[in-house]
Amino acid sequence: MKTDEKKYYFMEDEKENERLASKVDPDQFVEKYLKPYLYDGISVLDVGSGPGVIGRAIGEFCSCDNIVALDIVSGRVVAAKQNMSGNTKSSATQGDAISLPFLSNSFDFVMARFLIEYVSNPELAIDEMVRVCKPGGRIFFQDLDGQILWHYPEDKELQLGLENIMNYLKLYKGFDPFAGRKLYHYAFSAGVSDIYVKAESYHFFPGKIDRKNYELWEMKFNNAMESATKILGSRNKALELKKHFLDYFSREDTLTYSVVFTVSGIKPKIFPDLALYGGDHNGTNGFEKEGTI
Repeated sequence: MKTDEKKYYFMEDEKENERLASKVDPDQFVEKYLKPYLYDGISVLDVGSGPGVIGRAIGEFCSCDNIVALDIVSGRVVAAKQNMSGNTKSSATQGDAISLPFLSNSFDFVMARFLIEYVSNPELAIDEMVRVCKPGGRIFFQDLDGQILWHYPEDKELQLGLENIMNYLKLYKGFDPFAGRKLYHYAFSAGVSDIYVKAESYHFFPGKIDRKNYELWEMKFNNAMESATKILGSRNKALELKKHFLDYFSREDTLTYSVVFTVSGIKPKIFPDLALYGGDHNGTNGFEKEGTI
């Protein structure tokens, strides 16, 4: 599969797999969010899986019939294969969320964590996830809202620099820093039923940030340096913004926060025509595509 990976993801760096794996405790995530939906014999698809650490944790939690980790970036597929290598029922493949390479009605559980914010056509991506989910199966989404943008007290220079980057990424990369609040509507429009929604704090840093999170944000800026340099016009300007942001995090009088939305629901056993829900993007009912794993 040939694809312009940087077209979809703007923090591509050899250390990005390390950052993505470090920012989540996969066992805790499975225990907190996925445990009610997992059972022995389940088939699972993780779309936008990154380095596959959640897929590995799912395989350790229950005896799955099949676990597939899919990511558009080849380096993360390699990392996922390595991280999931201890489970013979697991696999990792490269693919695009808006055109999943699977037959319809293939998986009992389809999930996407922190993916929709990066997808230029989120409605189509969610339609695809619903398509490959079995009737009666569950779809699970989780995404952020307000990442990087919400702080107090306001620092106008810092805010302007961050908003310039976000506006560029939205226009040219399809990045949406407010994807979380839209997940319920996307799921409803795709015909998902029995929808559950939860909103909670994700980033929450009152006062000086702790060392671990400081290092993760520093790594995030480093991994995005190529994109930031292009957006701001020079590497020096990108480095200045990075320093300004990290200095803000080091102050005792500031608060930075964002929200994470979790949305899950069921694909009805008798699935209605997608057009009735405003989700018909290609002149068909959205569930006729076939492919191969």
